[in-house]
Amino acid sequence: MGTRSVRYLRLLDAERRVAGLLRLEDLLVPPPLRSRAVIMAGGEGRRLRPLTEATPKPLIAVGGKPLIEIMIERLRQAGIGDITIAVHHKSDMILERLGDGSRLGVRIEYAIEPKPLGTMGALTLLGGRLDAPFFVVNADILTKCDFRAMWDFHRGQHSAAMTVGVSIHQVDIPYGEFTLHDGRVTRVEEKPRKEFPVNAGIYLLDPGAIELIPAGEYFDATDMIRTLVDRGRVVAAHLIREYWLDVGRVHDLEKANRDIAEGLLD
Repeated sequence: MGTRSVRYLRLLDAERRVAGLLRLEDLLVPPPLRSRAVIMAGGEGRRLRPLTEATPKPLIAVGGKPLIEIMIERLRQAGIGDITIAVHHKSDMILERLGDGSRLGVRIEYAIEPKPLGTMGALTLLGGRLDAPFFVVNADILTKCDFRAMWDFHRGQHSAAMTVGVSIHQVDIPYGEFTLHDGRVTRVEEKPRKEFPVNAGIYLLDPGAIELIPAGEYFDATDMIRTLVDRGRVVAAHLIREYWLDVGRVHDLEKANRDIAEGLLD
């Protein structure tokens, strides 16, 4: 139905009489996921200047729509209807644009950072609102991440305090690469392509992990991961095989617009 742009189908009984109507939007609505998403949207977007001098980074448009609204739509499609947005830089513009979330089909609350607190630091502002595993996502990424699959993966890792979304970053080396040992060449590979697992800016945390965050201090995702690992806690890694792009610089923004025009996010 989606491929052929068919929004309605008549349902017929055994005698081929109309017995009902099937709507595409009803088929696409997943059951609610008992999870909240926290979107980190407080950064200044320095790498995207001068675009972010007048517009906060989460409201930068890609394909005619603000980055943060694209993320909210993805979360809603996964069945996540409760969203908290951590804001700081030009927060009034974000609040005015998104409001209570009803326009986007979700319920939005806000955590206003008095100063930049990092990817995880703002979680200390949420009080008792987090009572089940919850997502933390950066506002400046485009992705088709299967949030429900990541949720199922995390729930299956019974001892994991945190699951990190991982994307594979490929680097083409334009030279022959040598492997050296004691001043001798032991191996050569011509113009290899290297693959590295990188942080995708999507996390799932158990509420108990918040206790490790120092209140009022800057605390990033890497700080959280190191703290958990140092304490012997399990940090799981979920491979995101779907489309993913960090819109951090102007050339990333240009690529994002091209990718949307080519339908890579459909």
